[in-house]
Amino acid sequence: FTPSGLLSGTLHEYAIVATDGASNSATTAVQEFTTNALSTFYVSPTGSGSTCSSGAPCALSVISASSEPRPSIGETWLLKDGTYSVTTGTAVRINCATTNVNGTASQPITLKAENERQAFIEGDGSALPFGVEGCSYWIFEGIRVKNADNANNTNSRDGQVVELRDSGNLTMKRMLVSHNNRYANASCLYLHNTDNSLLEENEVYFWYPRTGDAGEM
Repeated sequence: FTPSGLLSGTLHEYAIVATDGASNSATTAVQEFTTNALSTFYVSPTGSGSTCSSGAPCALSVISASSEPRPSIGETWLLKDGTYSVTTGTAVRINCATTNVNGTASQPITLKAENERQAFIEGDGSALPFGVEGCSYWIFEGIRVKNADNANNTNSRDGQVVELRDSGNLTMKRMLVSHNNRYANASCLYLHNTDNSLLEENEVYFWYPRTGDAGEM
């Protein structure tokens, strides 16, 4: 039993009910536990730890994980300096409808560069490098994200760089976003069905619409 997605620094209770094939059941006594206080966790390009501490950071894959360790309510996750090379299977996929959890208005989840613009997520044009779907109360700050030209992939969504989809109450600040895949009708920064969100002091460079297409920035 590993609790996840629970409010930090809060007392919780649980009991376990076991039932056999004859419908006989037994229930354990109620147990109490308090989740850890609000914490800061770390990721690095060469990380492989499980505690996600500054000295033993985790891999980027924990950001998209469906179980702990992964970002939870009220936590701050810092991306250490370096290049995070991502492809179809390793791109950042924050999907709060399936794997991730939402923050709250008072305790958002923060994902940011430890040193602004020095955490660099670099795609190869085979997939969207940084995608957020079905989420609310997340903060993204100071991360550099780039895609690349890839003639083998003309899918418009894969050719984008950052996508916010079916979400709300997001904050994205001081991101550096560049280089959509020019072989696709793609955007650098694309919002779909996303509202009540703040985009502030972000920079977008080297956005090229495919010839004959208007595209979106």
